[in-house]
This record gives sequence, C-alpha cells and structure tokens, in this order.
Amino acid sequence: MANFLVKRSLKLNTPLQQEMVQQLQDFPGLHSIEFSNNTLHLSYDVRETQLKTILNAADVTIKPSRWNKLKQRYYQFTDANLAQASGHTPSCCNKVPRA
Repeated sequence: MANFLVKRSLKLNTPLQQEMVQQLQDFPGLHSIEFSNNTLHLSYDVRETQLKTILNAADVTIKPSRWNKLKQRYYQFTDANLAQASGHTPSCCNKVPRA
C-alpha cells in the first residue's frame, strides 16, 4: 500500500491568523498544520485534498519569490500525480503470459 501523506512548507506574505489555523484543523484530509516564522507547514493526504484547495480555503498568499513559486508549482504537480496514481489498480501480477 502506497503512502499518500505528504508534507509541504511554504513562506507566506502575511501571517496566518490563529483562528484560521484552528478552522483548518477540521479540513478534510489535512493531518497537521503549523505556522511559524511566516512559514506554513502542512501535512495532508493527497487522495482527499490538495495544496491549492487548502491555500484557497485559508485565503493566504504565498511570498512572491521565485523559489517559493517554483516549490508551489512542484507541489501542485506532484499532488495531481499522486492523486491520479491513488486510483490506479495494477493489471499485471508478474506472471508469464499464457500462450
């Protein structure tokens, strides 16, 4: 069984309010959320939610640095791939084909 729990961290432009952190605790698929030094640390299951959905629900803006934007795009790309792979059922059982 593959593990679809991922950890992400992004720098934010504005501090995240403590009330928003408490509201996001009950977000479906989100396992943990922490905020320290303008950095948002997330841990979530990509089968249930993705980074873009969480950021939209939190109504936050990431810091507009190149590195941060690159990380966000990479995270979104891998989230989509993992979510798609979670529904895949293997068709081969490594047996020699019958003739």
